[in-house]
Amino acid sequence: LEPEAFSNDSGQWELNSLIGVGTVFDVGSECKYLQEGDAVYYQKAAAVPVPFFGQGLFTVAESQIIAVVNEDLTKRFNNINK
Repeated sequence: LEPEAFSNDSGQWELNSLIGVGTVFDVGSECKYLQEGDAVYYQKAAAVPVPFFGQGLFTVAESQIIAVVNEDLTKRFNNINK
């Protein structure tokens, strides 16, 4: 599924080819806000393909994540600041 965005120019919903949608598979030791299993929106231009048996994996810097979709995010983020 590709995310859609409303275009004020055409007045219609169009595919947004600048944003990717994915699930976090693994995170590095310095990753502060993401966990495995998080659904994320990211900038496609920032995604670097990882050639691993044609699985379609990408690596994206945490700073390039646009949104995280998961339950209990507020609780998780509040615990980071403590």
